[in-house]
Amino acid sequence: MKDIFNKWYEVLIIVLVGVGAFLLGGLFIHSFHNATKTTADIHLMPLEVEQQNNRKRVYASKQGKRYYPWWCNAGNTIVKENKIWYNTPEKAQAEGYTLAKGCQ
Repeated sequence: MKDIFNKWYEVLIIVLVGVGAFLLGGLFIHSFHNATKTTADIHLMPLEVEQQNNRKRVYASKQGKRYYPWWCNAGNTIVKENKIWYNTPEKAQAEGYTLAKGCQ
């Protein structure tokens, strides 16, 4: 009877250690993604810098009359070779493009 108790005790310890490790890993991932970031104590990573620069960017087709904000999927059919990028909507409008109706 003592041997059975010891084996169940060992299995219980192994399961509890596994569950604890899993929960600690989830807690780490959750805290890593939800950490508050301020510009005073972090350096912007290249991807974050690129995203900040892209917020006002728009694209258009060389053969079209409409421009699309970077977040709009309506212009996904534009072939990469025909895609023109502008840093602001105003620059696209100065070239004669108008905002696509599906992106308003």
